[in-house]
Amino acid sequence: MISNQIDYSESKKDQLFKLTIRELRLEAKNLSVNLYSRKTKNALVDLILKYQKEDLIEKQIINQKEFPVDIFTEQERLALAKAKAEEEKIILSDKNFNLKRLLSESFPDKKVSVTDDKDGSQTIFIL
Repeated sequence: MISNQIDYSESKKDQLFKLTIRELRLEAKNLSVNLYSRKTKNALVDLILKYQKEDLIEKQIINQKEFPVDIFTEQERLALAKAKAEEEKIILSDKNFNLKRLLSESFPDKKVSVTDDKDGSQTIFIL
């Protein structure tokens, strides 16, 4: 594995040495290498390889963040979903309780009924 990486980096280095200084400077500019115009061809090749490796590592890290490995089993995922649903139910009932209390204080002679709709809205009946 390590020998493959060494061979790859050597072949990449050879490819870069075949480029002209102008092409190397354009590549260095694309990689945001500092002071690339003042570097020799050898220094540019080394810096480009370094920056390409760093860019590749950053892309891998970003990909891992976008697609994290799932560490939960199916049963654990279902249990978490159920717990979240129960928690939301408690929160909604608390909201309804406070809303009913406030409306009852505003309309002391009336009966107040609050129901949750499927779309997340609430229907309020004041009788």
